[in-house]
Amino acid sequence: MPPKYQKLTEGEEAGPLRTFTGLLDIRLRVTLGDMPLDEAFEVGVPGVDMEGTLGGLLARLFSGGQDWWPSEEDLAKNPDLPDLVEELGAILRSSEAGRSDIRFFVNHGPQAQIDSAVGDLCRAARTQDGASEVPLLDLVIEQRFTPLAYSVGQGHWASRDELREHIELTALLASDRGREEACRPESERHRLRSLADRLRVSGLLDENCDLTSEGVAALDMLEERRRNLRRDYDVFADIDLDEEAGVVEVAAGRGEDMRHYMYEAEGLDPVSTSFEVVGIDHVDEWIDDWARSEDPAAFFDTLLVYTVETEPPGESALDDIIEAGLAYMEEALEAEEAADRARTAIRRSKMRPLRTRRPGVPPARSRNRGSGPR
Repeated sequence: MPPKYQKLTEGEEAGPLRTFTGLLDIRLRVTLGDMPLDEAFEVGVPGVDMEGTLGGLLARLFSGGQDWWPSEEDLAKNPDLPDLVEELGAILRSSEAGRSDIRFFVNHGPQAQIDSAVGDLCRAARTQDGASEVPLLDLVIEQRFTPLAYSVGQGHWASRDELREHIELTALLASDRGREEACRPESERHRLRSLADRLRVSGLLDENCDLTSEGVAALDMLEERRRNLRRDYDVFADIDLDEEAGVVEVAAGRGEDMRHYMYEAEGLDPVSTSFEVVGIDHVDEWIDDWARSEDPAAFFDTLLVYTVETEPPGESALDDIIEAGLAYMEEALEAEEAADRARTAIRRSKMRPLRTRRPGVPPARSRNRGSGPR
């Protein structure tokens, strides 16, 4: 079976893998998936234990407490290396936290494991001056975000299948068009019909796929929960955070939706809660693609990827965001109460009776002006 990745730069040849031992200086080149080699993270790394593991090397380089940094020569060639160090560190931290799966491949070689020996994954390459050979670890990283697995790993659900079924049944309960499609005799949407059968067994749908009284009550409960979540958390849907400066701006019009971070901080499942608040609003836009998908769990991983694809703010930043959001809500409530008081005052003023004078009695201001015109 040929190697999955076979990337080359102009004039480069990929030699065979060799077994290296001892403590050696190496050349490390990292690309993500189909990223071309001219965009690679490429650095020299001194003093690598060739019998140590790939995981140990990556931890040394990207854990955040590393005693290593790109050389001045490498930085001169690629000033973006510090940003790439942070990006690769974020990828590894995402995997450690369970938000994504990562796989490693050797360019022009096999898939590598985290416990593979570094010396078994390298091939010899010429140094930049061409004077000698140096081990080259030419690594390709694939990352796949896994929100459903993350939710299970955090203890919110027993399995991915249980969470997927909850999402599917909730979607069908909330979608008029989905229920209509599920009961069409000529429909080929077997997945929809199977879910409709589940809802019938639960007493939420009748034989015509219409909501029963129990189904209406269940939908009402869902809508009430959504309203409560929006009332309590929508203030965090537009947050502009400068974590280094400790500055938080709420409702800036250019911020990030951080509601899923707040759900998790409050002990809620960020994945299913985000689906209930946001995903249901667009159910008619994606229900056809979901019904046709070969892997529904992977479909929902893609639909809900935003809940796990970025690192959450640090604990201090989260506290700042919560404090800023609550202050914003308090100010908005005070402004609304002031507006209510003003509206009440206006209504009361309009309800006061007009003062009228008795017939034949001139207005008071005329009686105080003497005898009038002569």
